[in-house]
Amino acid sequence: MAQPNAEDVNPLHVQWKNPEYLAFLSAQKGLAGVSQSVLDTSNVMDYFSSSPFYDRRSNNEHVRMQSAALMAEIMATQPQSSEEVLKKMARRHEEELNRRFTGLEFALVHARPPGCFVIHKRWRRGPDRVDPPLAAYYVINDCVYQAPDMYTILSTRLVGTPVQLTKAILFTRPAYYTWLAS
Repeated sequence: MAQPNAEDVNPLHVQWKNPEYLAFLSAQKGLAGVSQSVLDTSNVMDYFSSSPFYDRRSNNEHVRMQSAALMAEIMATQPQSSEEVLKKMARRHEEELNRRFTGLEFALVHARPPGCFVIHKRWRRGPDRVDPPLAAYYVINDCVYQAPDMYTILSTRLVGTPVQLTKAILFTRPAYYTWLAS
C-alpha cells in the first residue's frame, strides 16, 4: 500500500511530538525521569520549529540563524556569562529582529505553562502592522496540533444539521401533539 504524500495529509489530523527533544530539555533542566512537561515560554518556539507545521522560509528561521551566530560570538567573547542570561539576551534580540522584518512569522500569543501554548502563523507588514492570523497551532502536553479554522468548524457542524432537523420535524407531527382551541 502506498504511503500518502505530505500534501495529501490534512494538517488538522496531524499530532506531532518529539520525545528526543523533550528528553534533551528534561536532562538539561535536571528533570530526567520526571513526568511533568519541560516546555515553557523560553523553549516552546524552538520545540515548535522542529515540527512539520513550521515554515523554514519564515522570519523566525532567518532570525534564529542570525541569533545562533550572535550567540556563538558572545560565548566566544564572554565565556564567564551565565547561559540563561545569554539565552534571554538572544530571545530579546530575536523579538526585536522579528519586528523589523516583514513577511511570514510565527508568534507565541498565549502561554499557560507547562501544559498549554498557542502559536499564530501570521503575516507582518511592518513594525506595528500585523495581519490577522493565517493559522493557529496549539501545544498541549508536549503535542503540537493545528487548530481548525472557522470554515472547517462550521462545515462540520452544518453537515449534521439536516439529520437533526429531520428528527425534529418527524417528532412534532400532529400524531404526537394536539392543541385544543379555546
